[in-house]
Amino acid sequence: MNDLPLWASVVGSHAWGMQRPGSDADIVVVTVASTRDVFVGKRSESKFSEKMPVHDFEKRACSFASIGIDPVDVDVTTWEIGNLVNQLKRGNVNSLWTVFSPNRAAIHPLGKVALERVASIVSSHPVPRQTWHSVKGMAITMVSSIEKHPDTAAKKAGMARRMLVQFEKMLGTIRATGKVTLDFLPVNTAWTADDIIACIDRIDMIMESFPVPDSVKELSDALDDPLYDLRVDVFYHDEIRLHGI
Repeated sequence: MNDLPLWASVVGSHAWGMQRPGSDADIVVVTVASTRDVFVGKRSESKFSEKMPVHDFEKRACSFASIGIDPVDVDVTTWEIGNLVNQLKRGNVNSLWTVFSPNRAAIHPLGKVALERVASIVSSHPVPRQTWHSVKGMAITMVSSIEKHPDTAAKKAGMARRMLVQFEKMLGTIRATGKVTLDFLPVNTAWTADDIIACIDRIDMIMESFPVPDSVKELSDALDDPLYDLRVDVFYHDEIRLHGI
């Protein structure tokens, strides 16, 4: 994988400060493929993600210290930025966490610019209703896991709890300010499967009267601009490197 790393984001329990002893640190490295490879069809934006060997991270991306992570039990995933943008357009909550994680580090100057532009665009547009579908679906999966696997119930309940509390707070912020803001604050109260279902039902009721569109065409169109500009910048960077033009 010869993509250019742009920035790294800590996601999962470490982003919320809710990690348990021995918890894996989940890191997403956002990359950009060669524009020439995208043009000629060698790379597809439909590929969602792939793993990066941990020993490659500090060599190709950034230091673990720069994102506040102890390099023990680390899981690194890469997302090509075209995939990330497509998921943001669909309201995928994992893509929101990657953009708004409190522990992020720019790896390349192009990554710093791209991250700032994407975050600004997303924060100033309504969140599509699919984002709630994404969070709700994950929370329901956690409920099923809690019922089937009591030994991991506390971990799964914590994952569902932080997602639901964050989403509910985000709705309140949107209603008050019109801006999308994600708080990554620890949620320490213990929840059961019934508590998760009750929270899902409460947010469902909020969503019935909340002015959230099913999709956001303006967001989709706006996100095309930084992606286009980045592809052009990478193309010229590669042409100069290869041909000296």
